[in-house]
Amino acid sequence: MIDIAAEREAIRTLIASIKYQKDCEDDPTAFGNLWANDATYVVESNGQLYGGETKSREDVVAFNVKNWASGAHGKGDAKETHLAEPPHIVELGGGRYRAIYNTVMFGLIGGKYAPVGTGLFQDDCVKEDGEWKVYARRAKLKRPG
Repeated sequence: MIDIAAEREAIRTLIASIKYQKDCEDDPTAFGNLWANDATYVVESNGQLYGGETKSREDVVAFNVKNWASGAHGKGDAKETHLAEPPHIVELGGGRYRAIYNTVMFGLIGGKYAPVGTGLFQDDCVKEDGEWKVYARRAKLKRPG
């Protein structure tokens, strides 16, 4: 028998781990271990699409490492932190679940930390080799300017 509560908690832990690794920007291997082999990753930021070419775990990691290196989320003390609400988890069938949640991105503006954007995330999750992984991420971000 499947323990649905335990599975949902494992998915919540997966989402929190991805947010942590993304904000740390220092361990591509640990970040990559959270994604399915055939993961996709699409981000819409203020109407512009990014990451649509990602078709594997390696592509997802490479896309994020490129963003980290370019300072897309700031650098040093000005680097953004993502604060996410607990995800709403929906069963999709076939052992797949969708985690839906909002984030607020905080960054350093004028010497003070302040919100620099928001995001709506949908992470589709599946068990791969006995571990929960994200196999599809769709994020819609809004940033001022």
